[in-house]
Amino acid sequence: MKMLHVTRELAHRHYGAHVDKPFFEGLVQFITSSPLIAIAVEGESAVDVVRQRWARPTLWKQRPAQYVATSA
Repeated sequence: MKMLHVTRELAHRHYGAHVDKPFFEGLVQFITSSPLIAIAVEGESAVDVVRQRWARPTLWKQRPAQYVATSA
């Protein structure tokens, strides 16, 4: 777990696969607007487990573009 401030450059690298999607610029503005806590999770259904524990119950289903997962 680590607190960091995402730069526009890092946001573009991390979410680059979505650059042509309509939500991209809003995502970059949001993710760079303030510091965040970054965590690395692994295991079966790891992203779903984190969403169930930390996200509001259905928010990620309503707005999945804001909850983009990437794999290393």
